Amino acid sequence: MLKTRDILCAIKAMETQIPVTINLDFAQIQAIVEQMSEDDKVRLATYLDRQTVVKRIERFQASAGSFPLSDEEIQAEVKAVRRERHAQSSR
Repeated sequence: MLKTRDILCAIKAMETQIPVTINLDFAQIQAIVEQMSEDDKVRLATYLDRQTVVKRIERFQASAGSFPLSDEEIQAEVKAVRRERHAQSSR
């Protein structure tokens, strides 16, 4: 006959071996994140950045490839913005 202790040990062993899937929508995940500590939120943000960086780079490269300005035009624009900022800070 099985003792209660043996049954509990068997149940505990089963719990650690059974994968569980939970389907959560964005609002539910957001509610969980709101309960997290600041440190855990930073860790989660870093994790998400790592998970999405490749796709973000690919999207940027695709959009930059069709960018209508040449390097010279970009440099001219940067210089113009710098001149404007310098003029504003001199006032």
